[in-house]
Amino acid sequence: MGRIAHEFRIEMSRALYDSYVAILSTGECRTQAEAVDKARRSTAPSYFTSARNCNYILSRMYAGEPTGLKDRDKIRKFEALFQEAEAYKESHDEWPGLYNVCREIVERPAPEFFICHNTAKQMILHERKKRREEIARKWAR
Repeated sequence: MGRIAHEFRIEMSRALYDSYVAILSTGECRTQAEAVDKARRSTAPSYFTSARNCNYILSRMYAGEPTGLKDRDKIRKFEALFQEAEAYKESHDEWPGLYNVCREIVERPAPEFFICHNTAKQMILHERKKRREEIARKWAR
């Protein structure tokens, strides 16, 4: 995993955990698994990908070339980004170029986190552990 992908993963982990905690606090979910599933399907603050990566994948999609994506959730994410690019094209008179469009759309809130249940569960558990360790360190001072 590259440096940028790692940074996005950290951001996603934090946002997903915050969403999970908010969902748990409502008391709507009977199980933690239900809360994990609801959190991963909740609105994400961004698409957690770089404009460069988005540009690469979308340019291949526009050209009708294989993207190389195998993960079902990543495919859905880039299909959603493709739809965002198409909506941008329809709503603006000028096309500033795919890269510039990608720079804008990757920062928009995403309809979901585009990760599977197991990945979401692992990220939440890791983030919970990390936050508990931070609290323990603060109290130990």
